[in-house]
Amino acid sequence: MKYRLLLLMSIVISFAVSASGQGQWKEYKSAGHQFSTQVPCEIETSRENIGTAEAPQFQTFYECSADGVYYNISVNDITKSAVADNELLIAFQKGMLEGFGGKLLTDSAITLGPVPGRRLTAGAKLGEIDALIECLIYKTSDRIFSVAVVAATTNKSSDKGNFLTSFKFQNK
Repeated sequence: MKYRLLLLMSIVISFAVSASGQGQWKEYKSAGHQFSTQVPCEIETSRENIGTAEAPQFQTFYECSADGVYYNISVNDITKSAVADNELLIAFQKGMLEGFGGKLLTDSAITLGPVPGRRLTAGAKLGEIDALIECLIYKTSDRIFSVAVVAATTNKSSDKGNFLTSFKFQNK
């Protein structure tokens, strides 16, 4: 799977320009993709076709940054496949790591209610920054959700985990 190069650039830029300071944590709900999570900043959304005009495959990004931490939820529309959920999740994880040159540090199978997923931690060099990426990946019947927190390895904020642990599906 493709992982957007602009995503990497926005991560690097967010480290450099996130002087806006972390605000009050608040709930963010996406009615269209039926999830919620807690965030310390204003979510911006964007959508792009990562497929072709003949076979579109849409990816929607929900992202923000505060205090040197980049928060991202990526929702990928997928077509039905005969590939087992776990195999598809591992393939997505591999493509994501390749996309930003990450080195897998830990990974495990997880679930969120009935939804299968993977939890991973990876290290990557993003520009001049040694970064730690913590990510949850979930597969529903027609989508893959990637919930990620990216910060410099020197960022020891305990708050950044709130984004991951507060992620919930609304109707699962």
